Amino acid sequence: ISASTARVLASKLTCRLEFLDICYCELDANAFDALSTGLAARLESRLQQLSLGGNKLGSQGGQALSNLAGLTRGCLQRLDLELNDLGDEGSMAASDSLLGSTSLLKHLDLSMNNIRSNGGKALATALRKNRSLTQLKLNFNCLGDIGGRAIAEALHEMLQTLCLEGNNLGEAAAEAFARALQGSGQLLELQLGFNKIGAGGARHLALA
Repeated sequence: ISASTARVLASKLTCRLEFLDICYCELDANAFDALSTGLAARLESRLQQLSLGGNKLGSQGGQALSNLAGLTRGCLQRLDLELNDLGDEGSMAASDSLLGSTSLLKHLDLSMNNIRSNGGKALATALRKNRSLTQLKLNFNCLGDIGGRAIAEALHEMLQTLCLEGNNLGEAAAEAFARALQGSGQLLELQLGFNKIGAGGARHLALA
């Protein structure tokens, strides 16, 4: 989808729309910028679910995601952004709009976006201010122990599901999550498969 096509699409969307799926449409940052501006203007009051997985937003797409701030403060409850190669730069640019104190999102999927430790720390900083999110998916990124520990230390009482498979997490991250589990009354599901927590990390979690 080109930027001009995205603008036309946004102009035709009905304000009654509650669910919009634009996955795997080769949407780049410029096209998404045009689309998101239109979405924020027309759909702020009704849109509940937006699926944008498998596009080409890239690092520049993170800035365009800030256009969704009006939606995340409104009725938008679920945002799927998996497989968009946002990277650290994109996730850092978008973190506050997606997870900040004004966001009312309940479900956010940022899996497979090449988010590393700096992006993880930015998301964690925003997550500390969030009180609405119940499900966060960060599967198959590259958070490492630094990013993983930052996320663990930012968990809040509303989060129920956290998915961190395939993030090169080690024993240090597992220990941080063990401490978080001891202090979290709401977390019901923690996915840590395909990591490198080892026997030591498993022991920390078992004793949590």
